[in-house]
Amino acid sequence: FITIRNDGDEAVALSDLEIQYYFTEDGDENLSFWCDYSCLSGSTYTTLTDKINGTFSSLSGNKTNADTKLSITCDSKDALRPGDELTIQVRVAKDDWSNFEFGNDYSAGGADKTALFCEDELILGSEP
Repeated sequence: FITIRNDGDEAVALSDLEIQYYFTEDGDENLSFWCDYSCLSGSTYTTLTDKINGTFSSLSGNKTNADTKLSITCDSKDALRPGDELTIQVRVAKDDWSNFEFGNDYSAGGADKTALFCEDELILGSEP
């Protein structure tokens, strides 16, 4: 699960947020993304599962424990109001269903190694 809470004073458009998870692809298989569950809760409750998107891209340069980035975005006009939480549960798999090696994945090291961007500005976490 990924949970983002707005502890600020202003609402943030969900479409302005991007979560970036960095990992090693561990092979040449195509990758697939699924959002199993997502909701906005707090001042309102809204199911967002069908509005969550994941895209994969290769990282340029020589990064430690990362050659691939998963970008998670939301195609909703809703806003994350002060005190609200956005919860997302996703899955990633290789097309051949072989295992990933999490020990060599940058973002598997903790929440501080997953990046949250708002309008393309890093606001939480870190990049490799």
